[in-house]
Amino acid sequence: MPFHTAALADFAAPARARPALWRLLLGLALIVGVYAAVVIAAFSYAPPMPGDIAWEGTTPLSMSLMMGTFAGALAGAALTAWLLHARSPLTLFGPLPRVVRDFALALGIFAVAQGLNLCLWALIYDAVPVHSLTHVLSWLPWAVLLVLVQTGTEEVVFRGYILQQLAARFRSPLIWFALPPVLFAVLHWDSATNGSLNLLVVVMIGFTGLAWADLTRISGSIGAAWGWHFANNAFLMIVLGNMGQLDAFALNATPYAITDMPPLPIIADLVTQVGIWLVLRRILMARA
Repeated sequence: MPFHTAALADFAAPARARPALWRLLLGLALIVGVYAAVVIAAFSYAPPMPGDIAWEGTTPLSMSLMMGTFAGALAGAALTAWLLHARSPLTLFGPLPRVVRDFALALGIFAVAQGLNLCLWALIYDAVPVHSLTHVLSWLPWAVLLVLVQTGTEEVVFRGYILQQLAARFRSPLIWFALPPVLFAVLHWDSATNGSLNLLVVVMIGFTGLAWADLTRISGSIGAAWGWHFANNAFLMIVLGNMGQLDAFALNATPYAITDMPPLPIIADLVTQVGIWLVLRRILMARA
């Protein structure tokens, strides 16, 4: 399969009407501006919370604010597509039937792979209970919606808007394929949370971003990337989270903080991610 696929050409086609670089830069500024305005408004009118709680997602309120405000960036992306590029915001997703199909496919493959990974992990480590099953189930619909919004927003912006506009403007994959995942990874730089593992975490996020860009390139929609992204974050935020981080809706947490993560879970996670990517791309290439 050539690197510039027919599916990619169709996916980027709506961006070719207005591909000027200044429109992309202005569009990114609009997305950030709308997101920032929503964050400021949300935290200004929310009940007072200590700073560490507000940004750690350890309570339903703080988690809802952190995740829900991503809707501001999603609205910014929709406005950008409409105002600056004269195209429907739906074109940022790709063909909707394909989005739904590939989302479900990636969700299923992730569930199988991560389920096997979890079984192996449980042979070595004991999960720490965080909330009761009743608590998790009562918040589950809301938690799922929040993760859908958060992951959907990131996919629309990075694998949708930025990738499409760069692919419509530049031929080199070093720009349209590699640049969005690098930007995505850099924005996850958080040495305060990740400690000495921060660089490794950012590199792994960058690799995953490249895998998601590859699946988007092959399939012509953000469906597979979104399904994988959603399944990954839902697992971390609902099933087995990191101790003391984004665990407001979590059933269990790891017995170690992310700053003290042993090498074995890191290696197992990397192997799992590579396996998911290889299986998904093989299926999507067979469909192309």
